[in-house]
Amino acid sequence: MARRHLLIVIAVTLAGYIVWDRLEARWLAEDIAAIAARGEPTAFDDRLPQPKNDEQREAADLYAQAAATALESNDNGRAARIDVEKPGGGVELSLDDIRANYPDGAPELQIVDRATPLDFAGFTAEEREGDSYAQSTLENGLYALAARACLRADLTSLGGNGEAAARALVPCIRLKRTVTMSQYRAAIAQRILGSLRILLRHTTPSDAALAAVQQALESWPDADGTAGDLMRDRARLIQMSRLTIYPGVMFMVGRVVLHPWALRSARRAVARFATAIAVARQRWADRWGFFAEQQRVRLQQRQRQRPALIGNLQDPFEPFTPYNPYVLAASAYEIATRHLVAGVLAVERYRRAHAGALPPAVDFSEDPFSGRPLVFKKDADGYVLYSVDLNRQDDGGVLYGLGAMGLRAVGQQTPRDYGIRVPLHPNPVSPVVVK
Repeated sequence: MARRHLLIVIAVTLAGYIVWDRLEARWLAEDIAAIAARGEPTAFDDRLPQPKNDEQREAADLYAQAAATALESNDNGRAARIDVEKPGGGVELSLDDIRANYPDGAPELQIVDRATPLDFAGFTAEEREGDSYAQSTLENGLYALAARACLRADLTSLGGNGEAAARALVPCIRLKRTVTMSQYRAAIAQRILGSLRILLRHTTPSDAALAAVQQALESWPDADGTAGDLMRDRARLIQMSRLTIYPGVMFMVGRVVLHPWALRSARRAVARFATAIAVARQRWADRWGFFAEQQRVRLQQRQRQRPALIGNLQDPFEPFTPYNPYVLAASAYEIATRHLVAGVLAVERYRRAHAGALPPAVDFSEDPFSGRPLVFKKDADGYVLYSVDLNRQDDGGVLYGLGAMGLRAVGQQTPRDYGIRVPLHPNPVSPVVVK
């Protein structure tokens, strides 16, 4: 009798478990269907733009070739880590060594120069083949290519040729239009700002040269992509919920046993994204406040959480949360950088039209970190234009980092502003030690 009761309990539990699993799968499928019905992506490559005419197909083909060549020849993106104005630390190279290792006539740069003037709308599915929810080989290559192009502009600036350096900056700016992933867009934007710093620190390009850079900036839309970025992140999460993340028998068994937990976690994560996407359409100040509050609440939850194993069984998709200030940071840096580049070009073109004088007043665009205009300050030697950065405090124009990277290891609360300082009289002397 006891054995029969035990078998009945096991059967009922198993049946309930199967019903729960089916219900969770159905509810998640309904949530995903609702997202698709709104025309929003549910997979990594869903609804990405593609070329529509011969010129756009040629541009896509050239950029894809250049990206592949950059990955092969760029020492896994080593140019992305070279700062031609930062002495000390790491491997030190002379400018002559850098020029020898990264020549102006490199194959990837020749290809990108052919693609730069062409109209670009996106890549074909074949060119994105091999990309997945976890990584994009094409975008890795495009980032390496942008780093390489910016390094060429930096080296040209350090040679003192402002006209050629400004021309070399144009492909860097136009390369940004090829990238979809938010972290790469932000990183390339920061590289561009660093290259503009070096250009104006060491050369005096003409108004015509700056006008060409300003025209290239038109290929970089002054748009807020935060909501779209969150939608693509949600699409990656949806794709992950459908895949076996780890190989092997034990993981397969674990996935089967814990399947309803995983489905429930994915469904909750999708719901969290819906809230985050709605918030991403609000004013910047409201977004930062909302995300800060969510971080506070989640920290309290973690402090009360049960042991890690049980917590992970409860919510295996918890790490893929949109409630993180750095989710906003990529879009904020991208927007702030575009506004900084546009603002400095406007100031420099004004100076060239007014015998080197600074404008008495400038109406600068919004700083997404503060929700107020960018800060513009003059001093005896030049001026600084900056954003208040991640700590969202005006630290008086205390910038960090030099050169193409423009970044160093700093904490969120470190006194820091993000911007560009321009001397009234450029220094033609090139440094001899680099990182």
